[in-house]
Amino acid sequence: QAHHIERGDLVCVAYERGINFIVAILSILKCGAAYVPIDTKEPAERRRDIIDDVAPKLLLVQPKHRGDFDFPNCVSLDDLTDIYTFSPAPRQTYIHSQDLACVFFTSGSTGRPKGVLLPHLALSGLVRSPRYLTITPDDRVLSSSSIAFDAASFEIWTALANSATLVCIDYETIINPEAFATFLDQQDISVMWITSALFDQVVDFRPGMFRKVKYLLSGGDVVNPKTVYKVLNNDQGRPKAFINGYGPTETGILATFQMITEMHSYNEPLSIGKALADTVLYVLDEKRQPVPPGEQGELYIGGHRLAKGYLNLPERTAQMFIQNPFTGNPTDILYRTGDLVRFRPDGSLEFTGRADRQIKFRGFRLELDGIENVMIGNPDVANAAVKMVKINAEKSLVGYVQLEAGSRDGFSTTAYKSYLGDKMPSYSVPRVIVVMDQLPVTRRGKIDRKQLPDPVIDEQTRDDIVKPRTATEKIIYDVWSDCLGLKVFGVADNFFDLGGSSILLATVYTGIRSRIPTPFTLDAFLENPTIEGLARTIDKHSGQANHADERAEAEDDAVLDVSIRPAWSVQDETGGNAVLLTGSTGFLGGHILAELLENTDRPVYCLIRPHGDESLHEHQHTALHRLALDRVLSAADRIRPIAGDLAEHGLGLSSLDHQRILDNCSHIIHCGAYVHHIYHYARLKSANSFSTLELIKLALRGHPKKLSFVSTVS
Repeated sequence: QAHHIERGDLVCVAYERGINFIVAILSILKCGAAYVPIDTKEPAERRRDIIDDVAPKLLLVQPKHRGDFDFPNCVSLDDLTDIYTFSPAPRQTYIHSQDLACVFFTSGSTGRPKGVLLPHLALSGLVRSPRYLTITPDDRVLSSSSIAFDAASFEIWTALANSATLVCIDYETIINPEAFATFLDQQDISVMWITSALFDQVVDFRPGMFRKVKYLLSGGDVVNPKTVYKVLNNDQGRPKAFINGYGPTETGILATFQMITEMHSYNEPLSIGKALADTVLYVLDEKRQPVPPGEQGELYIGGHRLAKGYLNLPERTAQMFIQNPFTGNPTDILYRTGDLVRFRPDGSLEFTGRADRQIKFRGFRLELDGIENVMIGNPDVANAAVKMVKINAEKSLVGYVQLEAGSRDGFSTTAYKSYLGDKMPSYSVPRVIVVMDQLPVTRRGKIDRKQLPDPVIDEQTRDDIVKPRTATEKIIYDVWSDCLGLKVFGVADNFFDLGGSSILLATVYTGIRSRIPTPFTLDAFLENPTIEGLARTIDKHSGQANHADERAEAEDDAVLDVSIRPAWSVQDETGGNAVLLTGSTGFLGGHILAELLENTDRPVYCLIRPHGDESLHEHQHTALHRLALDRVLSAADRIRPIAGDLAEHGLGLSSLDHQRILDNCSHIIHCGAYVHHIYHYARLKSANSFSTLELIKLALRGHPKKLSFVSTVS
């Protein structure tokens, strides 16, 4: 009142978590103003940026932090020496549900803080949602989040708006797992929120520490299913329920939730659940059209609890908050999350990654979040992260792992990479694995990928390297090193796995022949694309390929493993009428695709190997144009391109695309092949023989599928 704070004003609050912070924000709201929390532990530059953006009418600051701010209108609660001179009667301030309540600053992907404008309805709708938690006056809600993190308002208002008790904890206790566990036990905490990164760390120390908790919520980043499994299956006690909460600040802190009371496996990602009351969800494609159930798309969120946009950023607001294209109501707004999701059969959502965490690597579009999920699936790994870095001017994937407490002795990065190679295509497996005691986290509890160290590439990075042992191996090694631009590899590494290509073959062949008098055939090189294999051929077989061994290998591969049998979850073709087509960009495959589009109404999943920067849709359309089949492009909406590679393990399919085929396809037409007249059998069998085997396995899973195999001479 003394500073004439009125409805619509902005007031910054720089107090540590505790009762004075609560008093400050309550007083601001009672004046009809909005509070802007500033964490005193944030860097000074970030705090200055926030003050500059907000231009608040007043800054409420803790006395000991007053000198941190160069702002003229600073006030501390301690300055109010005689509060009884003010009338105790409540102010008769009119406040609308769409009036601004608070502003939270998020960094997003740009690093520059953006102020998210949340109205009163965003908060009240969350903590009073009938489809959400049941909070009673007997509950004790933990206040542990940074005051500048939107979860702090969830904690505060969940308690105060439901007559429960709010229990504040200091930062030093939170970061000490033993003290944290004792605090939860002594204070009888029944409801709490914990960031996913901190959740991983404390559960690694004491998974039974939440035994008195009724509702344990986590979010802020992808929640590790293994951590939840440990908590819900702990012999020393467990919470009544775990809740996986999802929601950008822009959607009113939380938009969806999934309550989990039992968990029997950690091999699948956790669902992020269904919408809260007054929240609507859309999963849309790049043209902002709904995708079929089970298909991946970008999540758009609407409803009455949306933020009002970004402070002083009208262009960014217009970009992210769009008019709902399905209602025609100009006041009906959707927020574009940038998150990739899909609807599960039960109607809940599965988070599959960030759109801005998709990268192009060796022509493939990779989802880094998906790779991290596979990395965490290993029983020895507690948490993991992956990023792309440049090593010797070459783009490479680097994986970072935090090990389980009992797995830190004897962990082998070689065995781990072999595990990953069995779970995903080779181009998705990180080239380097870095083992860390703890993954770095931001103050808001998310993995801080900017702080992940660049790997030190030396001979110690891999423990499986075998150095050249003979004069011939040394010569071949030197030639490969010059041509590939690599230093860290061994005599057992495959030339093509190291980045070699048919274009480099001539250069390598010429380089070796110029230093070794014994002639050898290109066929011999292709049959033995390792240094030790080629050296053995040169030294012992006069440089000639061993076709007898190749023939025997092919005959062995022709025998179908007796374990490959139907494993259908249902016995009829009820899973959809889509077709999976391989070779759709070739001559025969292109014409088959045209027939399917012209004479059926069936969706067609086309397995396409990525090529450079051209999208899969563009590559397929170019192939149809080349075959003079443009007439069928009017039905192009039924073409569903999926990235894959016949030569890769599991056809190079992502786990999501693999599941889409299982669920939606009832017919597989296989006419794709790798045709090369000089390559030997071992070089071609993955694309031609093993791909057929993978398709047989696909046909035998999910629901029954028809498999048509086409083989041509050319």
